[in-house]
Amino acid sequence: MAPDEAAGQVPTVFPQVGVPSAAVDGYLRASGIDVLHYDLALDLPAKGQAITARATILYEAVLSGIDSLALDFGPMTVDSVHVDGATVPFRHAEGKLVVRFPPSPAEGRREATVWYRGEPEDGLVVSENRHGGV
Repeated sequence: MAPDEAAGQVPTVFPQVGVPSAAVDGYLRASGIDVLHYDLALDLPAKGQAITARATILYEAVLSGIDSLALDFGPMTVDSVHVDGATVPFRHAEGKLVVRFPPSPAEGRREATVWYRGEPEDGLVVSENRHGGV
């Protein structure tokens, strides 16, 4: 246990910008972005494995000049990406999706929406995750 956890404090993953993390899970994080909420919508087929889906991510820039958002995304086909309702360019390669947009001011909230489709690599499994959620 880290010293700050022992003292009952929320650990800070990036102390230089003060972004607290509810769980220190080892994932690399973008130091200038604080994700506030994820909203996923899946259209499941009656037959077959192919799905269509939408992921909406509400985030806040904690540093000025942030102009991209990188996401672990896997092999699904990305049809389009919007930031605050405007279509933006993106690059999807080797399981990473990088979304580009005009630079954000510090403390500027934005909403990115990714429309995608395909067959999940390991199938679609609904179960409890390692944090206890479904």
